[in-house]
Amino acid sequence: MDIEMSSVIMGLCFLAVFFIPIVYSQRVQKAKNKKIYNLFMDAAKSHQLTISEYDVLDEHSVIGMDNHQNMLLFLRHANGGSERVLVDVSKIESCKMINLSRSPGKHITVVDRLGIRLTFKKGKIPEKQLLFYEGTHGEPLGNEYFLTKKWIRIIRQTCNIGNTSGKFSEKVSVGS
Repeated sequence: MDIEMSSVIMGLCFLAVFFIPIVYSQRVQKAKNKKIYNLFMDAAKSHQLTISEYDVLDEHSVIGMDNHQNMLLFLRHANGGSERVLVDVSKIESCKMINLSRSPGKHITVVDRLGIRLTFKKGKIPEKQLLFYEGTHGEPLGNEYFLTKKWIRIIRQTCNIGNTSGKFSEKVSVGS
C-alpha cells in the first residue's frame, strides 16, 4: 500500500511540475491581452465609437469596427509608443493584403510582415498600413494570417469593394 501511495504522490508531483508553468503562462498572456483590450476600448470611447466586432491580434495590437458609424480602429501599443489608426471605411477604395516574405531555403518561407494596405478614394488621404505581424521581434507567426484575411473580408464587405470571395492576390515577396 505504501508503494502505491508513494507512486500516486510522485505522479501528482510530476503533473504539477508539468501543468503549473502552462497555467501560469496562459494567465500572464490573458492579463496582457486584457491590458491591450482595455487600452483599445479607452481609445474607442475617446472617439465615441461603439465597437461591434474586434480581435486582439497579440499582446500589442487590437483591431475593431463600429458598424453603426462605419469606423475602423486599429491600435498597436509596443516599445513605449502607440499607433492609433482611425479609418472611415466608406472612404476606402481598395483593401489588400501585405505579405512580405522570403525563401531562404528550398521549402522554407519566412514571413517578415503581414497586414492590410488601405488606399482611399480620390487620393486625398494617404495610404494606411495596418501591420498584424512583424517578424523582427522574434515572435512566431500565430493566427495573424487568418485574422488578416478575416479583416480584409470584413472591410471589403462593409464598403462593397472588390473581391469578397476570400482570394487575396497581392503579395509582396523578396528573395534573400
